[in-house]
Amino acid sequence: MEEIQGTIDDISRAFNGGWRFARVKPHGTVVGHIPPGIRVGDLCLFRGYWKEHDRYGRQFQAEHIMVETPRDVQGIKRYLDRHFDWVGPTIAARLVKEFGEILFDVIENSPELLSKVPGLTPDRAKQIHETYLGIREDRDLDVFFSTHGITLNLAAKFVGIYGSKKRAIQVIRDNPYRLSDDVYGIGFKRSDQIALSLGIKRDSRFRINSGVKWVLTEAESGEGHCYLPILDLEARAGDMLEVRVGIQEAVTELAAAGEIVHIEENNGLVYLPRTHAAEQLVAAKLSALAAAWYERPVAEHDPEVYAEMDGDQRRALDLATSSRVSVVTGGPGVGKTYTVNRVIRSLGLPDQDIALCAPTGKAAKRMTELCGRPACTIHRLLEYSAFEQAFMRNHAEPLSHKAVIVDETSMVDIHLAAALLDAIDPSQTQLVFVGDVDQLPAVGPGRVLADMIDSGRIPTARLKTLHRQAAKSLINRNAQRINSGEDLTFSGGEDMAFIQAETTDRIRELMPEIVHKISGNLGFSLDEIQVLCPQKKGPIGARELNRVLQPLLNRGGEKVEGTGFLTGDRVIQLRNNYKLGIFNGDLGKVLGSDKESISIDFDGTEIDYPRTNLDELDLAYALTIHKGQGSEYPAVIVPVHTTNYVMLKRNLIYTAVTRGKRLVVLVGTQKALKIAVKTVDSHQRYSGLKNLIGGNGNGA
Repeated sequence: MEEIQGTIDDISRAFNGGWRFARVKPHGTVVGHIPPGIRVGDLCLFRGYWKEHDRYGRQFQAEHIMVETPRDVQGIKRYLDRHFDWVGPTIAARLVKEFGEILFDVIENSPELLSKVPGLTPDRAKQIHETYLGIREDRDLDVFFSTHGITLNLAAKFVGIYGSKKRAIQVIRDNPYRLSDDVYGIGFKRSDQIALSLGIKRDSRFRINSGVKWVLTEAESGEGHCYLPILDLEARAGDMLEVRVGIQEAVTELAAAGEIVHIEENNGLVYLPRTHAAEQLVAAKLSALAAAWYERPVAEHDPEVYAEMDGDQRRALDLATSSRVSVVTGGPGVGKTYTVNRVIRSLGLPDQDIALCAPTGKAAKRMTELCGRPACTIHRLLEYSAFEQAFMRNHAEPLSHKAVIVDETSMVDIHLAAALLDAIDPSQTQLVFVGDVDQLPAVGPGRVLADMIDSGRIPTARLKTLHRQAAKSLINRNAQRINSGEDLTFSGGEDMAFIQAETTDRIRELMPEIVHKISGNLGFSLDEIQVLCPQKKGPIGARELNRVLQPLLNRGGEKVEGTGFLTGDRVIQLRNNYKLGIFNGDLGKVLGSDKESISIDFDGTEIDYPRTNLDELDLAYALTIHKGQGSEYPAVIVPVHTTNYVMLKRNLIYTAVTRGKRLVVLVGTQKALKIAVKTVDSHQRYSGLKNLIGGNGNGA
């Protein structure tokens, strides 16, 4: 990394995320995330590298910037004017005349001499001294960030989380690996770079312990595992840390300290404590519900309605009205909603005694529309408190409802399931879980719905029959063909189509034409069109297609300064933010902005979204299929190409197709589509829930 020093001669306004360019004497153009406090005339030290821009020529890319104390007379005058607004030009001129280039040495070491200048009292001299020391301290803190490779943007994020530069540095000195837990977007690798820069040894127990915990955290958040087999954990940790000794000892030490849970049976399974506790709670509550005697009287089934139901639907109704816990599963068009509505009627309970809920706001809203009665998110049902950062409904304050029906259960991870079941009294409340087990599993850890079904202990009805109206839909018929591994058909219906495009460039080129046809010829509004992609990155990933789609689907939006957003943009929350009360997958619309925040409407709730959190937000015209799970969209476009080969799996394409309510357009190659339909996902999540419910011990 190179260093240059110079004076700011001119500086631009802020662009995306605070990026600016400046002319710096005597070096030329400097670009980067230049803090808003830096002004024309400041003497700065820049650390970074020179690069050649195709259009603008040679530029210095600044990674770190520090304001220096000037030594020339004009620079000193500007410095005094900037930091001491009560020191007017007359006093400034007298100070410079009296002390010249050694003025700042006098301010720091001999402030009493300042009072020799006419117009400066001893109290004023002391105030200048203390202010200057504060400025120096702030600069020293910036030097710490710069020395340890912490960029301007990252430093600003730390300050936003920890409250001040001083507090942020104290946290980093105490435990740099804490950054991975506290700061969104900071993984172990980045924390490790800072730790090594601070002098932590590669083979230190502190580093290895932190690495082992991070491997478990990543296995959960990245792959959905509830635990890792000990040999798998050791191999992953060894590769990441680039060490081959000390990992077994780290596991033993962490387990003894209660920071991980090591179950030595079944060749050794290692959990994070919170996940192990969640799995145990879910298994215990489900087992208790499955074993509970059901005594509540129910309303008699309407004989005519009962006669119209198919055998699977009747079984679902019988199980749901005679069991403390049951599962209703099946694909689109098989009558899950119809069956749930029959269950609600047959329970014979007052409306206030039945709670309908789903994992996301979008799914809850759809449940409300289909069932004709209010539904809410599981978080809202459990009365989540952002202030307490906890659910107010739990084992101490259980839900009072006599029945709880949960839709889109495939999206429920082990932690959310634990929170829900913790608030259920098995002797008072019955649970009906509804969902499509053939969809992708939850983004979070576990495979709750699949484990309930596979355990053999939870009464389950699988709906399979496409009914008359539903059978006319190509979407529904093709969903069943996907599950059977059969080639799709695109004749005999109007709600599904395939458009051939051999290259990713051609897929991108076709997007405007497809959008125009859907919104023009077929009468869909722009808000009803959703693109779902197998991956986030790549030439036809969600990130790239959002760039293509933004001007097509938001034609009148105004630029929100300092961001890549326009007013009216459709956006998605990328992680749970309990402080703001919004959660991973929540969709919103950009309304406007001010200096500190952006106003966003999340399903009718307007939130002032801090600019420091904007990396938790993304455009949502194109989403990954994972992010689209649990929602239905009037019109869905799905790019399918072999560049997404590793993601071309049956459950992925099934989930994408079943998100479409009235229209699904696949665009790409038949080869890629065939690969997706024929490839069963061999990746199995590590989860012990199935065996725990089935009474087979602690793990898989």
